[in-house]
Amino acid sequence: MINSISNLLLKYSYEGKNRIIVHCCFWVTWFIFIWFNAEFYFHPNDYNLELFFYLAIRDIIWVVFVFFFTTRFISKQLNKGRILFSLLLILLLYFSTHTLTYYSLGLMNRFFPSIAGINYVKYYYKFSFWEGIFARDTFWHNSYWYALYISIPIVLKLFIDISTFRLKNLQLEKANIKLELDYLKSQVNPHFLFNTLNSIYSIVVNSEPKAAQIILKLSDLMRYSLYEANNEQVALSREVQFISDYVELERVRHKKSTVINHSVEGNLSNLEIPPLLLINFVENAFKHGINNNIKASWVNIDIVVEGKNLNFTIENSKPQKMKDEINQGGLGILNVRRRLDMLYPNAYQFDIENTQDSYKVKLFLKLR
Repeated sequence: MINSISNLLLKYSYEGKNRIIVHCCFWVTWFIFIWFNAEFYFHPNDYNLELFFYLAIRDIIWVVFVFFFTTRFISKQLNKGRILFSLLLILLLYFSTHTLTYYSLGLMNRFFPSIAGINYVKYYYKFSFWEGIFARDTFWHNSYWYALYISIPIVLKLFIDISTFRLKNLQLEKANIKLELDYLKSQVNPHFLFNTLNSIYSIVVNSEPKAAQIILKLSDLMRYSLYEANNEQVALSREVQFISDYVELERVRHKKSTVINHSVEGNLSNLEIPPLLLINFVENAFKHGINNNIKASWVNIDIVVEGKNLNFTIENSKPQKMKDEINQGGLGILNVRRRLDMLYPNAYQFDIENTQDSYKVKLFLKLR
């Protein structure tokens, strides 16, 4: 069952309009079921389709409210360990159910006088409002019927949530496997590369100190990409250092008229981030933002950490070619969005400001 739902979610996106359509179709179907099931409240001689219709409207409205109240609010309280508070909320729902049933039957009696002779209404009004809250007959009706009507939607939601969770894990696993395969395809023997870089470093360290420093930074970038980036999480300070080394290498590559600003603020210790999450934005900024056709090209990178909140902002100039032809971002930005959806559901904000002369990315993350 879970695998079937996962396959459906994989084939058809359960987001946006599709999610709204699925909800509407389900609740309309469930309303029809409640409507025709309402006749079980009554004796066969009391059959009244119009009355059943109004009872079904009452029940479906209340069921939808209880469903979303339970799945969106009570479940969060249970996740936070607030058991007693959750039980009080459930009692409040029961009290509200009894109140709705008691007074709605009284209201319907004004428009359908025959309802007073129906067995279901007779036993419900054997007691006063307060006496009937936990009387056997009314308690049985309130608990049984509404539990029946609400249990199936909640079970279906549970299956969908489990399937969605498994689907996200599967997508993340596939993305990690693809990343590893890409690394393997692009790797020349890393030991050979590192040994070669060390040899070059030893040759130029005395004659060209600046070149030696560049070689060290390149070696550090490669070591991080090949080894440390295989972990699910890395220290934020290490990721930021990786970006800083990358920026320094870009400074060397570009002419002096290119303005590169890079700042880091806040306490980075004891925080972690998925590796290579931010580098795509930095690579795109240099790839698309700095061009020899621009006399004064620039890139600004700001990393600000406040508590466990990371604010990452990167902005670059746009060459004339980009203004006319190039749509910056592409597959790299799309893949980053997917990673964010899987790794930080409801815990990030991602905005792009694409103007005539600049391209700006703002990312907010709640880090672990």
